[in-house]
Amino acid sequence: MIKNFSHALSTQTISYSPGLTLTSRQTTFTATGSFSPCVSSDPTLKAATFRFTGQGQYSCLLNSAGPSTVTYNWNDGRFSTVSLDATVSNRVGSETIYTSTGLVTAGEFLNARVVLQAVSVSPQPDKCLTSEGVTDLDGALTLTFTRQ
Repeated sequence: MIKNFSHALSTQTISYSPGLTLTSRQTTFTATGSFSPCVSSDPTLKAATFRFTGQGQYSCLLNSAGPSTVTYNWNDGRFSTVSLDATVSNRVGSETIYTSTGLVTAGEFLNARVVLQAVSVSPQPDKCLTSEGVTDLDGALTLTFTRQ
């Protein structure tokens, strides 16, 4: 039985519609990314990909997303579906720092606790001042599964 999984390095891209401006508004986001190489107590898990969509009140200053579900697809054909609680994020300059916690509800690591921490950087923070806003962010994240 797998006890822990932790991965320190991954990449992600987040797209926002409508783009982020200085005014908070209802926004849909789509996050896509991959983990590789994975560090796990199961040596067959070497990589994973994900894609998920959510909604919330977003701006260039502070974001708040409600609960969401994301499925991580592992390199060996297995998956982990995670139910994340609300995401808290904060902007510092051109960086956005996200923290989400949740539980694996199906697949690999069933009933494991999950912590997702991400840092995304806007390549053009001055777009916060435009009507189009910031539509894409790239960054790194850490995903940890723990089962006791």
